[in-house]
Amino acid sequence: MKITDSGVKEVLSDFSQNTTAHGFNHASRSISPLYKLIWYIITALVILGMTVTFYLTISDYLQYKKTTMTKIIPGKAVFPDITMCNNHAVARQVRQHYAHVKEILNFIKKIENNITLEKMYGQPYFAHMIRLLRNRKAVAANIGIKPLRYVYGYRFTDMVVHCEYYSHINGCNPDLFDTFFSGQHYNCYTLRGSRLQDKVAAQRGLSLILYSRGTHPWQTDYYRQHQENTEGMTILIHPQNTYPDISSGFDISPGTSTRVSLQMNTNTHLSEPYGHCSNGMDISSEEFISNFSVQTPYSCSIMCCMKYQYSECDCLSARELGLYPKSGMREHTEEGRFCATMSEIDPELVLSRIDCQITSGFEVDEEDICSHCIKPCTETWYFTEISRTKWPSTNTIKSFIENFITSDISKRETLYYKEYQKVLNKTIIDISGQLSSNQTLDFTDTPFVNDILDKGLLIKNFIDSNFYRLNIYFKNIDVYDIYEEPKQSLNSLWSSVGGVMGFWAGCSLITGLELLQLIGNIIRSIFGKLVVVKHVPVHVQPAL
Repeated sequence: MKITDSGVKEVLSDFSQNTTAHGFNHASRSISPLYKLIWYIITALVILGMTVTFYLTISDYLQYKKTTMTKIIPGKAVFPDITMCNNHAVARQVRQHYAHVKEILNFIKKIENNITLEKMYGQPYFAHMIRLLRNRKAVAANIGIKPLRYVYGYRFTDMVVHCEYYSHINGCNPDLFDTFFSGQHYNCYTLRGSRLQDKVAAQRGLSLILYSRGTHPWQTDYYRQHQENTEGMTILIHPQNTYPDISSGFDISPGTSTRVSLQMNTNTHLSEPYGHCSNGMDISSEEFISNFSVQTPYSCSIMCCMKYQYSECDCLSARELGLYPKSGMREHTEEGRFCATMSEIDPELVLSRIDCQITSGFEVDEEDICSHCIKPCTETWYFTEISRTKWPSTNTIKSFIENFITSDISKRETLYYKEYQKVLNKTIIDISGQLSSNQTLDFTDTPFVNDILDKGLLIKNFIDSNFYRLNIYFKNIDVYDIYEEPKQSLNSLWSSVGGVMGFWAGCSLITGLELLQLIGNIIRSIFGKLVVVKHVPVHVQPAL
């Protein structure tokens, strides 16, 4: 482009005549003033339309919209972790435990009758603190985790009567399970899906027969008030190595067979600026028990809340007794250093800790202290379909007893075998009167006992009220991956910008470069920095 010393006007005229944007050169080359005016008006409107479209296109991109897509990944399903909890936490009668519970309840009654403390905190809030002290978790914190786990709670052999995986009888053994302690359920057991050796197959999976004992008659006062409203167990299906949120599980009822079909799903979320997710929690894995190493928003928020409460109150909430944090808190959880600990003789000290626990809990929510505990960018979940039917049938009770209760000598120390013997003896006494109350019968292999089994209503009620069957299998082994994609990527933005320029003004990237050159020439012209080259004619005198 040739630049003369005609100033800005000449620069603009030269640009209009030579630019690749068609509207300008049409206006510049029109001879008629009317045509020239029309073309300039058209060009101005085109520039306005292009500017508005530019604005809308870029604004839409800056909203960072996203779309949800689904794809199927064939044959990649993995078996989840299965956590089982008994709704009746205490498995066996321990009179020392009962005495300890009575001592705790008497101390709570002493606090409850303290008029001075009631006036100090106000009646509604005072009543709320008393309810927290009577909570099963608070009482469990006072008894101690180790006694509850190893003495009072269900042992694995008490709860799991029979287990098989992938149609291999006895294919799952205690080594596949971890004990998970819950303040609400005491001993729970988690089948670790990552430890199963067999590959996953459709319509094949895990089959369990479970045992749960009802409330003991001696569990008066506290346990009569705080046992679960329903019989049965709570089952939680959760991704491998994640901390169990028992409140999200489902209940199974005694005397039923429950079938659960699974469908594995993964969700992949976009991070900032498209969404709010995290590729890793802001709490190191060392602060979690190693058995549950995959952190989730639930486990992260619990850990965060416990750390904050400990820093504010110098004690821990009994919310999750099974989570053993490190860094100065592990020793306190094992020793029972909880806010609800009632070993001190000072009721005011106990209530001050409970007050701090409640207040710090509100502060965690109000001040958003655990805001880093957000959903992960990649998460796994299992869609379940649950069906139930009556089990076992009346005509199979005898074979059930023979196969799962009395067949193995090693089962004689289990809780369900001993309970069965009591029921069997009582049935024999009630029906025949042939045995005295101090006689026992250990096996069911005699014709006489077989006849008792056929007639014994107590035995049938015992089976129906205490045993469960649970079958968990994959509907299919494909994984449904639900993932997010940007609705408009940076590449598509450039394509949209090029389309707008071409549609409105017939422009291209070259036109943009021409505009940059125009701006540079105008600046040089205005500030006198334009170098002007004049061709002065040279007159040569003819030689004489």
